[in-house]
Amino acid sequence: MTPRKVARNSNIELLRVIAMLMIVALHYFNQGGILDAAVYGEPNYAVAWLTESFCYVSVNIYVLISGWMLSVSTSPVKPGKVVRLVLQVVFYSVGIYGICCLLGVCPFNIKTLITGYLFPLIHGEYWFAAVYVVLYVLSPFLNKAIAALSRKEQQWLLMILGVVFSAIPTVFFFAGNSVGVNGGYSLVWFVFLYLLAGYLRKYEVRFSQRWLLPIFFGACLVPFGIKIAQQALIGKELFDWYSYTSLPVLIGSVALFMFFIQLPPKQNRLWTTLGSTTFGVFLIHTQYLMRNTLLWNQWVQPLKHYYMESGTFLLHLLLSVPLIFIGCSVIDWVREKLFSLIAAWCRPLTEKMSSRFQNPLS
Repeated sequence: MTPRKVARNSNIELLRVIAMLMIVALHYFNQGGILDAAVYGEPNYAVAWLTESFCYVSVNIYVLISGWMLSVSTSPVKPGKVVRLVLQVVFYSVGIYGICCLLGVCPFNIKTLITGYLFPLIHGEYWFAAVYVVLYVLSPFLNKAIAALSRKEQQWLLMILGVVFSAIPTVFFFAGNSVGVNGGYSLVWFVFLYLLAGYLRKYEVRFSQRWLLPIFFGACLVPFGIKIAQQALIGKELFDWYSYTSLPVLIGSVALFMFFIQLPPKQNRLWTTLGSTTFGVFLIHTQYLMRNTLLWNQWVQPLKHYYMESGTFLLHLLLSVPLIFIGCSVIDWVREKLFSLIAAWCRPLTEKMSSRFQNPLS
């Protein structure tokens, strides 16, 4: 009898969707030009930075989810999954470039194709995707460490890494980046979050559910409060807690993550489907031409709406972010169906090649 496939917990998939919506919102403000143009005292300054503060937990949560899901695996890395991840990245990098060339958005150049779009994980077009793929490749080794270390040893390890990567840079804002954490834009930070999620799952750590959301809201208000206080009191900012490694952001990330983890498990096909497209949503809307030419500058134009009334600006934000997510999600859903169809067509050939490889004398 074959084992029954365990249904995915839709609460986790819903959180994955929320995290990606938050990431799109971060890009609305950052890549849309608002954060560079916003000046203290303008009507929508507080709206932009307060929303930014609540969305900053997004990347941490996305990595925590991956750590939670992968840390219980005892199987080695599946080369097929690595290949699919890389192909998905290249598909959108090259595909969007090709479509833009056909539509006259940019001229086609073979050198630009090779050096700019064909190897996006190498030249840094997708920093998150590159680190995410490496984290997946390292996951079996990290799992062995989680399994081998005692609970006390893991507690000490997480405490040391938390102090070095988060607490010290948060308090001593003038400290250099000598350990390579780079504000969270790095593999070492992702590894820390992976180990943290693995510890929480292995030992079934639980917190009081009623306090998790208040902790999340309180922690997210801290960077915003610090920013406003500095502007109001001294007229400039000496330090900035808007960072993935910032201690308030880390606390808020864990609080919201654990709130969803501790909810009674549910199965919802919609959230599971949307959750499976979140990586594609990221790849589409952050592709170079999308983020620098089309999406924010020509189509959505966040900066233009920033200078409108607060109600109009907030409405534009609340409509734009979900619509971008839904549009990209539909595209990735179609892409996945196409990839599955191609894989089905190629399966007899790959199985035959695999058989020949295993039995070269047959």
